[in-house]
Amino acid sequence: SKKVTGKKKSFTQIKFANPQRAANDISFLREGKGLTISRKFDKKSFEAFSRIEENIYKYLLNAHDPDLCLSNFVRVIKQAEFPSLWYNEFADENFINIFLQLCENSQMVIDLFAEDKILRESFLSRDFLSEYEQGGIKKIRLKNILFKLAVQLTIKLTEPKTASEVLSDTVRVKIKSLSNEFSKKKKWKNDYLVIVLGSTGTSTMTFASDVDLIFAVKNSGKYQNIQKDFQELLGILK
Repeated sequence: SKKVTGKKKSFTQIKFANPQRAANDISFLREGKGLTISRKFDKKSFEAFSRIEENIYKYLLNAHDPDLCLSNFVRVIKQAEFPSLWYNEFADENFINIFLQLCENSQMVIDLFAEDKILRESFLSRDFLSEYEQGGIKKIRLKNILFKLAVQLTIKLTEPKTASEVLSDTVRVKIKSLSNEFSKKKKWKNDYLVIVLGSTGTSTMTFASDVDLIFAVKNSGKYQNIQKDFQELLGILK
């Protein structure tokens, strides 16, 4: 049909560094074939992919690294039990463009969520669009917060300064919460202090920042095994 011919033409116009690999990747996305791990996608997936194929090619035509974009797309779909669920969500043109931006521009995002079931569900539910409520931070995995911030930075939904502040606040809240929990059964619970240094203390953390801490204990000579206790706390925080 003309439509299929049009799609093929669009695909051949994309400037792939490795066109054969790209063709294999598309074959996998469409049918589950073309990679070392072959699986036959159902009819629903095939039809759902046909509806989004043009939009994928439209994005790839202007992408600076279409090969990477496509291979990251495959990495995510490879883990999907039902690819049609993803393809149906991608019928929303804004959503698929966000996803393709992430595939092309943020390897960190892909590495965080491609094989993580919780983050995959969180992504499909558009949770990355919402802001953080300070009260809920204690209960949220740090990985979820890193993922959300990385997505928001990549699609320019948040500023780097804001992301630094949120990340630093989150780490401080978690240090305080875990330290309080650990110390409440200890005799020294009212005699210690955790000092947070560097970028964590000044709210300027990046994704590559270390967390530098000093533990100080008043009258430390009164407490047996105090060093062992704080080695254990450090292990929990790590």
